Amino acid sequence: SETQKNLLVDMKFLFQSMFIFVRASTPSSPPHKIINRSLRWNIFYRQRGCDNHPFKCLCPGESSPFTWQEPTKPKKLTIRVGAGEWIES
Repeated sequence: SETQKNLLVDMKFLFQSMFIFVRASTPSSPPHKIINRSLRWNIFYRQRGCDNHPFKCLCPGESSPFTWQEPTKPKKLTIRVGAGEWIES
């Protein structure tokens, strides 16, 4: 049987060379972490330009590790703030 692992891959350019760093992904060291420090508002977020992916929700006081859904698209987030559930329109 095949086992799957999540890996973090970074590319760095140095002078005329490209270095590729590969390391195991662990919950204790996510590449990014989103924290909702609000006392009363939910935060809804997804990667900008990834309209086919649903918004993820963080309730007040929650945090979550984050990785880009589409690594080749812009590394920016679309953020919405509100109460209850986010309804696409």
